[in-house]
Amino acid sequence: FAVWMVWSVVVVNLPAIGFKFSADQLFWLAALPGLSGAILRGFYSFMVPVFGGRTWSTFATASRARLGELVGGERGRAALDEARAALADQQVAEPERIVDVHAPRFERPLRAANPKTRHDAVPHDPGLRRSQR
Repeated sequence: FAVWMVWSVVVVNLPAIGFKFSADQLFWLAALPGLSGAILRGFYSFMVPVFGGRTWSTFATASRARLGELVGGERGRAALDEARAALADQQVAEPERIVDVHAPRFERPLRAANPKTRHDAVPHDPGLRRSQR
């Protein structure tokens, strides 16, 4: 809630720093974070009963592992370590397979026109996946 309140204060002060927005546009800029948060919170509240707590937790952990691979560096390594620790706590026998099932990689580029989004340009952590056989 604090982030939404801070954003409202920022939106109100945007015209003072040179942004040209109408009153309607400022209203929507202030309202959208709260509206999207409320909608997603409603959606999220049904996920655990629908999928089950363990599955939802595993999905979140797999997402954290993939995020760690994409971010790279120290932050990415920390996210991967957290994901590995969480999967070990859940007694997952083959964590790399669980991550592949819940958060698969795309083998082809999503947007070939942009060379920065090429699949081979994204660093992957070899410690999370088994080597290709």
